[in-house]
Amino acid sequence: MTNYWMLEVREPKGANRAVIARQPDLTSVSTSGFLDWLSGGPLGVTLPANMEFQLSKYGKDLTDFFPPAIPLMSAKMLKALAEAGVDNIESFPVTLLDSSGSQIPEAFYAINIIGRVACADLDASECDCDDPDDPIGVDFDSLVIDEDRADGHIFFRLHEAVNGIVVHDSVRKALEPLNLRGIVFVKPEDWIG
Repeated sequence: MTNYWMLEVREPKGANRAVIARQPDLTSVSTSGFLDWLSGGPLGVTLPANMEFQLSKYGKDLTDFFPPAIPLMSAKMLKALAEAGVDNIESFPVTLLDSSGSQIPEAFYAINIIGRVACADLDASECDCDDPDDPIGVDFDSLVIDEDRADGHIFFRLHEAVNGIVVHDSVRKALEPLNLRGIVFVKPEDWIG
């Protein structure tokens, strides 16, 4: 049995999942004009206060995590992760607006997960890897995690596919009873990413 799971966001049954339609332009806060929210490294910049994110008109049901582009997380999920021992997340308060521009009263944060761990067993995984010497951007149809290389980390981005968020079983067990909106944990062998 694996001690690690993959965190995913899915549309809850009977729900019409909200998506972010507009996010702030943060190109001016970085000397390169680019902030990499998926690198696993600290952002190293001061972000503006009152960053606004607006939802699309095509979905209204909030999830507790919006992973793409600039990841957003509910205060409830962020607090639960901290209580589960996760201490490697930078968080920045944001204002979330509905599709008409009205503020949603629930607290959300832009988050940056610090830590990217190279722990995929590429020989045992089903994957398409262009460069085994530098396995970044690997497409997985099934993932096997080398737990020795995961080195006890409990919440991190997968180095070989940074869209993958790896969660230790202790964190999964702490979060599952909370019934976070849209949050599911997938066995690595069932993960496609």
